[in-house]
Amino acid sequence: MLGNYEKKPYGLKQINVFIPYTLNGLLITSKRDSDCETIVKEIESLLPIETPVNRTFYRLIQDTEMLESMKQSIGDYTLSDLYAPSGFNLFYSDLIHFQEVYDEAPSHINKIGYANRFLKDLHYGLFQKHQNQYPGEFRRTQSFLGNSIDQASYIPPDAETMIALMEEMELFMYRDDVSVYIRSALLYYQIATSLPFLIGNLELARMASLLYLIEFDGLKHYITLSRHLTEIESIRMTAVETGDINLFIKAFLTAILEGIKDTQRMIVGYNKLKHKQEDKIEKSDHTIYQKRRLTEMLHVSHRIVYLESEPLQQQFNVLPKTIMKRYRDLMELDIIGKKSTYFSNIYYNKAMLKLFE
Repeated sequence: MLGNYEKKPYGLKQINVFIPYTLNGLLITSKRDSDCETIVKEIESLLPIETPVNRTFYRLIQDTEMLESMKQSIGDYTLSDLYAPSGFNLFYSDLIHFQEVYDEAPSHINKIGYANRFLKDLHYGLFQKHQNQYPGEFRRTQSFLGNSIDQASYIPPDAETMIALMEEMELFMYRDDVSVYIRSALLYYQIATSLPFLIGNLELARMASLLYLIEFDGLKHYITLSRHLTEIESIRMTAVETGDINLFIKAFLTAILEGIKDTQRMIVGYNKLKHKQEDKIEKSDHTIYQKRRLTEMLHVSHRIVYLESEPLQQQFNVLPKTIMKRYRDLMELDIIGKKSTYFSNIYYNKAMLKLFE
């Protein structure tokens, strides 16, 4: 076990709560694993990641990471929900809110540094609409996973012990004798095991571990990490049961490694794609004026993948039929695709969309 069970009072009865080891305690009691060091070296060999020719591409990587994280516990949303929403997408405002939090979080951690205060600020930013769940505050009561305390699948440490663990983790995260990637893994582990907030602990753990890497120069920007963490919770629980923290660390490091490879593939693919699609337009039979207008549309699709007629009419100050004509021209060049929904037709850059699949 990577901790101990202790009897704690809960109302008129006693319950068994799991008290995880401190992170320093974990490292002291765990055996050194050369596989972890090997994966860290492999991660470092892949850095720095290539730079996209258009830096707005970073925003699409960020959006993809956000949506992949949300998919695990909040809802299955895609880039089309974010950039081509229907009038009946009731969750659209929440998507925009999450996007704003992802926008601001790197500068916020850079401003105040990593600390429990940052975790609380981040939690509040993500879940401020859930006021009855005390967003931005460590829980003050005993929590549990399950429909009732008697049938709970997991009971985390009591509030007092949890706060002590989080305070110890705050100091641990500044150790410079432990790889930043291993520290990031342990950051996720301790949040997921201690459950410091009433809701949103796993969403917070995924995002905070990534932001920690950005702040401590492991990475320069968001990567697609969450899509490689779909099995991490079952691995974490196995690590706890078997008493082998390295089992979890190796899995988390592998997720970081695959996320870096994934992001590198996207950026390299985009850099080739941008020039290829621009050349298609340039070599077409259209007039110079038409090529210029089609290239403008192309660049919009490179920013948001999906194209909507109404915003484009306003942006380019043209009639709807003009936008539709440009859609057709780009479709003939096999750049833009169209899919029909119950509400409307959606036009999108086909090759750009494949980069994120």
